[in-house]
Amino acid sequence: MKHTVLFVLVFALFSCSEMEKNTNQDATITASSNAKKVVKEEKVVGIKGKDRSITSQAIRMETFTNIPDEYYGCGCSLYLTEQDKKADNFIYRDAGDIAMIVLNGKIHRMDYKGESNGITTYSNDSVEVKRVHTKAVESTEMEETMDVEGVLTITKGKDKLEKKYVGYCGC
Repeated sequence: MKHTVLFVLVFALFSCSEMEKNTNQDATITASSNAKKVVKEEKVVGIKGKDRSITSQAIRMETFTNIPDEYYGCGCSLYLTEQDKKADNFIYRDAGDIAMIVLNGKIHRMDYKGESNGITTYSNDSVEVKRVHTKAVESTEMEETMDVEGVLTITKGKDKLEKKYVGYCGC
């Protein structure tokens, strides 16, 4: 059954026509429900109010509401809760061979490293993210899409954060 769900999910991801990508590298991304603006991955400007963050040791995962154009198209959008899903408060977004997450006020853009035994891995020089779906069902709201639940494991150096998620994958 797991192989069937995985096959359907992979088929859906690759059968969709990919939306046109715009690689605007100067895109401003709003992190933590308009609480922090992050520009070009490195700078955090203007903390205004409370942020929505999950902390474990030295890793603070933050929600974000806007995504750059290159992350639109087929992929997975993950959230902490169903309420966050309705409000588009992302904790993770991928689009094929790239993924993004906000940790400690910094956007981490990662490259696809592979999939093995149901674990999908993205990483860069400083962080590794493993995504494992524990539940995947065909969406009743969107075509060619699976509603998913699972666990996101983030490793940064010696620190590790595991967090359950809800979301969707597809086109």
